[in-house]
Amino acid sequence: RDMSEEDRNAFLTEISTTRINETHQASIQGKDTYVDEPYRKLRLLRRRLPDPLWAQIRLEAKHILDTEPDAGPQLYEHILRQPSLVDALASVIAHEIGTELMPATALLAMILDQLQLSDDINLHLDLIASINRDPSKESTALNALLFHQGLHALVCYRVAHRLWQAER
Repeated sequence: RDMSEEDRNAFLTEISTTRINETHQASIQGKDTYVDEPYRKLRLLRRRLPDPLWAQIRLEAKHILDTEPDAGPQLYEHILRQPSLVDALASVIAHEIGTELMPATALLAMILDQLQLSDDINLHLDLIASINRDPSKESTALNALLFHQGLHALVCYRVAHRLWQAER
C-alpha cells in the first residue's frame, strides 16, 4: 500500500524473475515442474482425434469469417489455429486473463498442462450445457466458447484447484 509505483514494479519484477529462475533450475536438474499425470500421452493423443463438436465450432467460425471479415484475427488466433476444443478454450482464457506479470503464452502452457484426460470430456459437456442454458435463441457453440464467462470461470477453477493440490 505504501510502496511507490517504481518500488512496486521492481518488487513484481524480482518475484517473477525469481520464479522463472527456480523453474529453470528445476528443469536443468531434471526435475519435472509439472504435475505428473499417468495418462498425459493419451490425453495429448485424444486432442488429435476427430471431434464433432470441434468440427461444428470451426464451421461456425468459417461462416462468421464470410459474413464479418473484421472478426478474422480473433477467430484465427483462438479457433482456426487450434488443434482441439480444449486448446481453443485455453487460448481464449489465457488471452483474457493474461497480464504483464503472467503473459498469455505462459498461462496457456500452464492451463494445458494442468488439464487432464477427464477434463477434456467434461469441458465438452460443460460447453454443451452452456449452450443449452443460454437464454438467447441465437446461442452457438462458437459464442459460448468465446464469450460465456461462466464456462471460462469453471476452467480457471479447475486449473487453480490442480495447482493448489500440487502446492504450486
